[in-house]
Amino acid sequence: MPVLVNGKQHLLFIHVPKTAGTSMEILFQKSGWGVGYVDYGLQGTLNHLRPCSPQHMHAEMLQQQFVLHQFSGIFMIVRHPYARFRSEYCFANQNKLDTSAAAVEAWTRKVMSVYAANPHILDNHIRPQHEFYLPGASVYKLEEGFEKMKADLSAMYGIQFSNEDVREMTREKQHGFSSSDVELNDNVKAMLDVFYAEDFIKFGYERSE
Repeated sequence: MPVLVNGKQHLLFIHVPKTAGTSMEILFQKSGWGVGYVDYGLQGTLNHLRPCSPQHMHAEMLQQQFVLHQFSGIFMIVRHPYARFRSEYCFANQNKLDTSAAAVEAWTRKVMSVYAANPHILDNHIRPQHEFYLPGASVYKLEEGFEKMKADLSAMYGIQFSNEDVREMTREKQHGFSSSDVELNDNVKAMLDVFYAEDFIKFGYERSE
């Protein structure tokens, strides 16, 4: 989980997969902050020896790794469960993408079956967002935009953020398709409604889009 460092300030950024976490890390780097506890799978990576990469550790793992009260602050970004799942589907299947409802349902059933035996599947990308939450953490919704997050974090911690546009290129620009093209039929939505039930409640998202 990224530890953001600037002088005596240490912020813990709870990086929930597929919520623009990498963009947030890049923003802090461009703003002069050090970013630790990350491993993006480059040559020589040790990620295959871990349950998941360090930047994707959830709350239970974080409580084991860190003395949490020593941090200057803790924050996280969340996203509508349907949108997050669509993004993950595209990411996991980018080399052979089929956005049809039938393909998405087959993949969903397979992943949910594997998750039951290994919750860290796909580098912790499937795990419900509420399992990343730590008490007292500031929670930001991706849908409300980076500017709101930047303004709030700047006010709380005196951060002078870079004005550079750090958002990652959209998948539509990169590959000619958008995660919104991923079809979620009623069967898939029903599975997600159950699996991510606590996310909808805790973070105030509606089940219907």
